[in-house]
Amino acid sequence: MRRAAALLCALLLLTGCCLAEGFEPLQFSLRAVLSEGYEWTCEYQDNGVLSAPMQDFIPDAQGGDGTFEFNFGINKPGEARIVFNYGPTMGIAQPSETIICSLTVDESGESFVCWAQLYAGDRTIMFVLPANPTTAMNWNFAGDDSGVVSFLGEEYIASFPDLAGAGGRTTYLFRAEKPGETLLMFNYSDMWNPYAAAEHTYAAKLIVGENLEMSLDVENSWGGG
Repeated sequence: MRRAAALLCALLLLTGCCLAEGFEPLQFSLRAVLSEGYEWTCEYQDNGVLSAPMQDFIPDAQGGDGTFEFNFGINKPGEARIVFNYGPTMGIAQPSETIICSLTVDESGESFVCWAQLYAGDRTIMFVLPANPTTAMNWNFAGDDSGVVSFLGEEYIASFPDLAGAGGRTTYLFRAEKPGETLLMFNYSDMWNPYAAAEHTYAAKLIVGENLEMSLDVENSWGGG
């Protein structure tokens, strides 16, 4: 998971911007190892919220490794889906990593990005959800007793640790254990009031195949459960 951590840091720095005026572009920076024959590709929901991305690869000074950059323009409030796949440059093999991003842009111009990341090699699933515990709000996992996945851990990561009240991301990590289907539900609510209604919800339907291959469908409700 070492490379995954580096990727997560890049996404934390470059997504989920607060838009004070107009619609600022949305940038994703994803690490890749071209020497192994792998690259990132992108698909997005073409519903007018996003402009077609500008894509570039920036190699490291040593060569071999580098960063794929995808820059999207935001045109209007609404919701959109972006999917990144990391897989062989040639051939039809399944990607080794998939990132599913759910973008919501509200009427004030503020954008929120939630994403789920699948790692085929070690059968892990990471969810990364924007949060700000300084407002007494944070995510909670509703639990799962299907046995399809095991819960590996939860962590809050501040985007700017030295800036009070800046917020960050809450991450959840799971591992696929057996074939089946399960619904993983997350609620964003008052940490000190267990009876408060969720302000936002994020649900993910995970399907694990007979060979422990994984697919995921997510439903994001930013603005009310």
